[in-house]
Amino acid sequence: MVSNLLIFSEIYFRLQKLTYRYTKTMIKMYLIENKEVALLVKLNR
Repeated sequence: MVSNLLIFSEIYFRLQKLTYRYTKTMIKMYLIENKEVALLVKLNR
């Protein structure tokens, strides 16, 4: 029972780390895209 809990918490922790990293990357990509779009809009005016 205890070992199962340890395994579960380990998996959960790794998933959280992965999700966090993925979210950070997505936010970064989103911000970079927005900057490029903003630049394009400025250039087109």
